[in-house]
Amino acid sequence: METTIILNSLLALGRCPNQDLDVDNTDVMDIVRRYTNLLDKLTESISLKSAYSLLDIIPLDKFYNVQWEIFSKIKPSP
Repeated sequence: METTIILNSLLALGRCPNQDLDVDNTDVMDIVRRYTNLLDKLTESISLKSAYSLLDIIPLDKFYNVQWEIFSKIKPSP
């Protein structure tokens, strides 16, 4: 899948919700899978502009370590 399509799909999902173990259920785990599946497809380096756009989907608190998956895609260029 092309990087631009993946990034647009992630942005369409919007900001990751905050993790709440008291109300988490199967629906929440489906949302986690949607983010992680798309992030796993990001194998190419992304531009600085794309990296900034990914910052918009980072949860305000935490969300099943998806925030670390997002950070791992934002790497400095050599």
